[in-house]
Amino acid sequence: MFLPQLEVLSLSDTYLDHKALSPGEVPALRHFAIVDGYNDFTAEEEQTLVGLAPQLSSMTCLLKIILELPLAVISQSSLSMLFDGHLANPDLFRRVTNDVSSLRIYHSTFIGPIVESDCSLEEQWRSWTVSLESKQTVLPLQLLYLPRCLIPTDEDLEPEEIESILTSVSHIVDSLVSACRRRDIEVVLEDQPSSRDVTQTSKDFTRRSEARRRALEVGNKEGNA
Repeated sequence: MFLPQLEVLSLSDTYLDHKALSPGEVPALRHFAIVDGYNDFTAEEEQTLVGLAPQLSSMTCLLKIILELPLAVISQSSLSMLFDGHLANPDLFRRVTNDVSSLRIYHSTFIGPIVESDCSLEEQWRSWTVSLESKQTVLPLQLLYLPRCLIPTDEDLEPEEIESILTSVSHIVDSLVSACRRRDIEVVLEDQPSSRDVTQTSKDFTRRSEARRRALEVGNKEGNA
């Protein structure tokens, strides 16, 4: 299927067909998001990603598949990578922190699979704060996206409970933001996708990745002049 004007594409639990997603079929594609509940790629899917990487400005995927991405994708200098980490799973981030420069913390089932946790929302946010405050945590992280709505909309809570939890969570997130500032990590509050039918890409990250790619292209031209 030839889609010459497609610039942004989000796929959810979909096989990455090499023919349908070849540069020849989607020549204008610049921003690609994969919302995949699986943990690995087939050889053909890896071939698809490697083929697309040079033309992409940004790619968004779940943090849990970071170790499965082909090296040719991760090392593509013009490609900006945004990883989605679930609020209830800071341990995963701690294990792969050396490879993450841009992260989006999500709690919505519309971005990725839900992660079950016995911890309260306050405990989950506090765990992220502790990780980012710890001097033992090596952090190449430069950009952190947080949900504008700090409490998942699908939480079964009474109005008075929401107010109490929101107050508590807001104080914890303020500490998280302060920890980020001390480590020169930029924090962006952003509305998260409201359904699987809308793009899973971040508007802010899309804009930044385009600006970065243009700057790289200008630098390359000047270097070759």
